[in-house]
Amino acid sequence: MRTEIIELLDNLQTCEPVSYKNLTVYPLINKDKSKVTYVSPEGLLKSSLIEITEIDKGGSVPELLLKNHSDYKVFFWDGIELVGAKQNRVLNVSILINKQAEVIIPVSCVEQSRWSYKSKNFMMSDYSMPNRMRMNKQRSVEFAMRAGIGARSDQRQVWDDVANYSMAANVESPTNAMNDVLGRFKSELDDYSENLKPIAGQTGMIVEVNGRIIGLEYLSKEKVFKELYDRMLKSYAADCIVNNSHYNKKIAGFEGNPKEYLNNLRDVQSEEFKAVGLGSDIRFTNRNINGSAIVYRKNLISLSVSTIV
Repeated sequence: MRTEIIELLDNLQTCEPVSYKNLTVYPLINKDKSKVTYVSPEGLLKSSLIEITEIDKGGSVPELLLKNHSDYKVFFWDGIELVGAKQNRVLNVSILINKQAEVIIPVSCVEQSRWSYKSKNFMMSDYSMPNRMRMNKQRSVEFAMRAGIGARSDQRQVWDDVANYSMAANVESPTNAMNDVLGRFKSELDDYSENLKPIAGQTGMIVEVNGRIIGLEYLSKEKVFKELYDRMLKSYAADCIVNNSHYNKKIAGFEGNPKEYLNNLRDVQSEEFKAVGLGSDIRFTNRNINGSAIVYRKNLISLSVSTIV
């Protein structure tokens, strides 16, 4: 495993868990402060200091144009849903974009039956891609990266996952939009947020469902983590609401044991790719977990791990 990830694992403090219904969060605190300054995108999007648009008037399903007009580096988490323009998308990878920069970003469509403008610019949705969908997307993106064809997802699989989620939720959407399905459960998702608030100093979390650890999210900046926390949490909560029975499966070693989960990461082989934006995109997988990290100038910016189910 990369040195930067090992150093993080050595420094992470796992705090007392908090639970709501069948979802438990173990807050993570890193006593070492980040040496890289960056911000979250939402306020900059609202003030048009960041613009995300189709790449041109005709558009391209797997690509968008991101322009950062601000004087800040900005972090985008790969679960974020972008709504508007010709169809809603989700990011394929986490991105750290430089100040005063523009980049073509790889995305997946999560609204199959619309290809017409609602707006010129995209905005961040209140929701994020449910964890199981996101894990499937991450794995197909990693496969494409290893094949040398860039951070492309299996778009057909993404559409199938949205359709299956909609069917399981018993929600119909006129444009087969993931956002419509998640919007039906706004009240339930808000309840998870209300009952599982972040604690002081928190920069990450290990997530457990039905007594089984299913994932980890970490960002090096406390302020950015807390601004994106609600969307991260709802990614997991969305599956608790709709795909709860899937998490009744057990995987030996990951049953309510966060220290063992963290230690399991140490021996996983990792591979480095050029990130979209700044730094390196680190990918790692074994039979139990799939993960990614952004490293910039030897500083770990983000870490995301999913249990393979």
